[in-house]
Amino acid sequence: MIRKILKVIIVVNLQKGGASFLVNEISTYLKSLNIEVFVFSYSGKSAIPELESADLVFSLGGDGTVLFCSRIVESLSIPILAVNIGDFGFITEISKKEWKTAFIKYQNGELDLSRRVMIKVMVERKGKRVAFHKGLNDAVISSNGRSHMIKLTLEFKEAVIGN
Repeated sequence: MIRKILKVIIVVNLQKGGASFLVNEISTYLKSLNIEVFVFSYSGKSAIPELESADLVFSLGGDGTVLFCSRIVESLSIPILAVNIGDFGFITEISKKEWKTAFIKYQNGELDLSRRVMIKVMVERKGKRVAFHKGLNDAVISSNGRSHMIKLTLEFKEAVIGN
């Protein structure tokens, strides 16, 4: 089944070498297909922008970029096509040379994006929220070096990220 893609968001980590060239290459190609393109670029830590819905998000960077990207679009349930600009990525399996082939296969319904679990972690102490974080697939609970007993309350609500 061919997917109709009218609007794409590109989230790009400018700290990665070749990021500017790649975002321009992807933007030019998508615009030639009459696809609306919105680029959110960042370097280092960034505030989470408010984005409107889109049909697809390109994440250009590494695993950290796709984790950041997943937090941005989590509430919009937009599929993420993660492109690795660096040398190695666990989550970002598509190389910068493969982005166009992967996009065409996705658009033609020949490629599905894997489903991931978004995790929201809240830390409360004496009834007061002291921390809140979102993550993709897992969360780590650690101590300050000494062993302590902790009480955990876990809730599971299914949500779908991707297609």
